[in-house]
Order: sequence, then C-alpha cells, then structure tokens
Amino acid sequence: VEVGRLRVVYRSFAMNDVLSSSSVARRRRRVLIVGAGAAGLVSLKEHLEAGNDAVCVEKTSEIGGVFSPRRESSYDGLYLTTSNVYMSFSDFPWPNPKIRYSSKEEYAEYLDLYARHFDLYPKIRFGVEVEDVKRVGRGWIVDGEAYDALVIATGSNSVPKGIDDVAIGFEGTKIHSKDFQNVDPYVGKTVVVVGTGESASDIAADLSQVADVYVWARRPFVI
Repeated sequence: VEVGRLRVVYRSFAMNDVLSSSSVARRRRRVLIVGAGAAGLVSLKEHLEAGNDAVCVEKTSEIGGVFSPRRESSYDGLYLTTSNVYMSFSDFPWPNPKIRYSSKEEYAEYLDLYARHFDLYPKIRFGVEVEDVKRVGRGWIVDGEAYDALVIATGSNSVPKGIDDVAIGFEGTKIHSKDFQNVDPYVGKTVVVVGTGESASDIAADLSQVADVYVWARRPFVI
C-alpha cells in the first residue's frame, strides 16, 4: 500500500503456525485466582482462554466484590464515578451504549452477564476463604494444593484502615465507612465525615439529607 512517499508492505501468516512453534510452546499451567470481583473475573476468563487450568475461589456466596448483589458488600446508594464506557471490558461492551454512571446494583448485573457469557461460574468455588499460602520453588501451595501461578484479586481496600487513632477522646459513635450501610441511624444527628475520598463524598451527600453534616479535610478540595 502506498500513501504519498510511504510504502507499507503487509504480510499475512497463520497464527496457528506461530503457536505450534517449539520456541513458544508451553505447558498448561494450574492457576488459582483469589477473589471473584471484577479483576478476579477477568483474570479467570483470560487464563481459561489461554488454555490454563484456572479456578477462582470466593469467600462469599456471590461474585462482584464491592459490587456484589449482597447488600452488605457496600453502602446503599453507591454509584460508580467512572462511566460504563470505561468500566466495561473491551470484549464485552455494556449492553446499553448510552453513557451513564451506574449504581452498584447495575454494575453487579453487568458482571453477572459477563460471567455467564464466558461461562465462568463452573470455575468459581464459593464460600472458600484462603488461609495458608506458601511459595515453593517456582510455584505455590495454597491450603495444601499446588499451583503454578497465583492471582490475588481481593481488592486494595478489602481490609479497612484502623480508626482507633482518629478523633481520640470522642465519646460518640465512631465507625469506618466500611460499616456504613445507610442514613437511617443518623436522622436528626450531627455527623462529622473525616475524609474527602469517593466513599466519604457519597456518604456525606446522603447524610446531608437527614442530618447536620461536617466534612473534615486535611487540605482544601474541590467539590
């Protein structure tokens, strides 16, 4: 193909010829993925497509992580701050092409459709919590079973930071945002929300409908 003075030559080849080459031949690997949230699901799907013997373990009864259909997985009224265009996977576009910011329930439905489309459910073990992991040679021993590779997809915020050193001496009710479900216990009260991250902003906005709310920030921020 010639474009101006630029000449581009295309050469086609059979991908099977490349994959059959001894230089790239590899054995089927046994892979464990821990956590069936969004990252865990896509990891499982990719490893299965690559021909690996992959399985995912999830300690709860549902997929989705913080976007699980289980109400207690995250607070009521959680909305994604990234649109469905960027929160959907490239090989499984959002069913409705209209740009929107989804609720956790809507995103849970999307992840369920994704898992069903790629037939992931048979490879997920629910109600399984990993207790012991050991590195052995180039592989892993997880709860007594051997694996070639291990994917930890439990989420960077699955374990909340301690709040004992926050507001020392405060005698009222003090909770972490992870333990916040809805505004019902705070109707008519005065509430201080410490932080200006996504969860803090969501919670402060919801509380402002039923309580006197103050937001405590380390530095000036833009709403």
